[in-house]
Amino acid sequence: MRWASPTPPPFAGIELGGFGCVALAFFLNTGAYDCEILRAGIDSVPSGQAEAARSTDLTRAQTMAFVVLPQAVRNVLPELMSNMLNVVKLTALGSVVAMPELLFQARPAQSLTYNLTPIVAAALIYFALLWPLVRLLSRLENRALRASA
Repeated sequence: MRWASPTPPPFAGIELGGFGCVALAFFLNTGAYDCEILRAGIDSVPSGQAEAARSTDLTRAQTMAFVVLPQAVRNVLPELMSNMLNVVKLTALGSVVAMPELLFQARPAQSLTYNLTPIVAAALIYFALLWPLVRLLSRLENRALRASA
């Protein structure tokens, strides 16, 4: 059977634009990483903590919400922040799926003006977005190291 259009119709019948494809891919990929990081954080909480909470007549949900998860998130917060930084840096891959992102837009502007200003401006914007997150991540990691020492 030949298709009338140059591209076949979507397999599941759902058509997503460039942004939808990139957002879905990032959501699925980082969601898997974040779930594994949180699972490791929950496993890092000693089982005695949950047993002690259960002995005070807390339900399983209350034990998880008030005892285990706060400790687990505190343990894995640097890893979660690092994963978030990677997502911000990976947005440049969005241009592969025809999602116009910052650096992708700066290249044609640079080629039209024969000036590096658009590329430098894009780099400065990325720097302004990422530097506060990197500093916050560094503080969280230092705090975690001091707490474990």
